Order: sequence, then structure tokens, then C-alpha cells
Amino acid sequence: RSEENLSEYERVRAALARGEGFEIERSLEYASLIVHSVETGIERVIYGNVRNDGLIENLPEGCCVEVPCVVDRTGVRPTHVGALPPQLAALNRTFVNVVELTVRAVLEQRPELVRLAAMLDPNASASLTLDEIDAVCDELVQTHGDGLPTWLRGARFGAKVAA
Repeated sequence: RSEENLSEYERVRAALARGEGFEIERSLEYASLIVHSVETGIERVIYGNVRNDGLIENLPEGCCVEVPCVVDRTGVRPTHVGALPPQLAALNRTFVNVVELTVRAVLEQRPELVRLAAMLDPNASASLTLDEIDAVCDELVQTHGDGLPTWLRGARFGAKVAA
């Protein structure tokens, strides 16, 4: 997808440099709809990723949740959902755990937590062994090394973590 986006960017850039126009198509993104509703006052509902401040009762406070949001001239207002069925809350908490470890890794600059988060990811742990997840983490760091913060590229990340 990234290669396609870069190719499209270069195509449009070249067309603009030649003085050509291009057709604008509305995407599936919400930004234009939000701006339209704020500017016109026309109310609409979007599904937004917001901080869980009691919106979904059986998910941790402060985690990111996707809920219906009313948008109008006053802005974006998330709506209260209540409690999810227990099996859905449990599934979501599994992913929240992975995200919390990843965020903690960044805040504390502890690269070993990224590796542990990958090991706890439900899809990764169902598909790969711990050694394979370890190898994937090493490969990702090698592939994206220049784009990563120095602390994440360091030897600490390459050290084996007790599982």
C-alpha cells in the first residue's frame, strides 16, 4: 500500500508541475465530514476513536475505544455505550494489554516491552512460536532501524527476554 501511495503521490505531483488538474474524490475518512458538520451545524454520527471516560463500562478507563460520536456546530461528542457483552470486553482487554505495554515501552524507553507486547498479541502468539516472534521483532528493527528512535534500535532490544 505504501508503494502504491508513493507512486500516486509522484503521479499527482508531476501532473501539478505540468499545470494539469486532477479530480478530487471524497475518501472514506471522516475529516471532511467533521469539518462540514462543525461549520454548517448539520448533525451527523461518526464512529470515532476516543479516550474511554466511562463510555464503555467494562473496558479500562483511559484506553482508546471506538464509539458513535455526534458531530455538529459544537464539535465532536462521544456517546455512552455502556457495558459490552463479556466475551467482547474480554477480547478487547486482550488487545488493550498489548497496547498498554507498547505505550509503556515508549514512555519508559524500554524496548524489551515492545518484544513482550508482540509475544502477548493474540494473533502473533496464535500464529508464531516465541522464537519466531523474537525473530520478527529483530527483522522489524533491522528493516525500520533508521526510522526508529535510537533507544529502540539499541542492543537492549536485541537482548532475549525471559518469557
